Amino acid sequence: MSLQITKTFNIDTDPDSLFEFLTTEFADVASWGSGITSSKANPAHQSIADGVPGGRLCEVAGFGQLDEQLVRYEPESRTFAFTVEAEKLPSFVSDMKNTWSLRPVGQATAVTMSVTADVSGPLGAIMKPMMRRKFDKTLDGISADLTTFVESGKVSNRKAKELAKAGR
Repeated sequence: MSLQITKTFNIDTDPDSLFEFLTTEFADVASWGSGITSSKANPAHQSIADGVPGGRLCEVAGFGQLDEQLVRYEPESRTFAFTVEAEKLPSFVSDMKNTWSLRPVGQATAVTMSVTADVSGPLGAIMKPMMRRKFDKTLDGISADLTTFVESGKVSNRKAKELAKAGR
């Protein structure tokens, strides 16, 4: 059975600049995204385009290390997607993917994030509603963090508290 969570939100910036930021700075998500303690380019994944890493490694509380590989990169349509493998992802979850699409809306950009995953077995059926809530909350946090960072140039209050707690 499939799990899909989609969130759309607006950011006061132009879509081309946002697409460039999200893809060329793909490996630096920990600099603005809360819950992500570190991130870096994954040299095991070949670069997608000039200045665009092919993947990243992230440390995320509760999931351990995530290996995220860009599998779709379409500057013309301002769409990119990456697969997600996590060391602490339950065995009943597979084929996780996150697709981002950006489109102009007046002077702003509408950002749509869509997380999909296959959830299998009886435990997957039982856990699917809880996973949906967890992913909804995660997408809410990432959208708020990104909006704050892009519109103000500063990290969100939540990310600032994480950095202070970590002594950074």
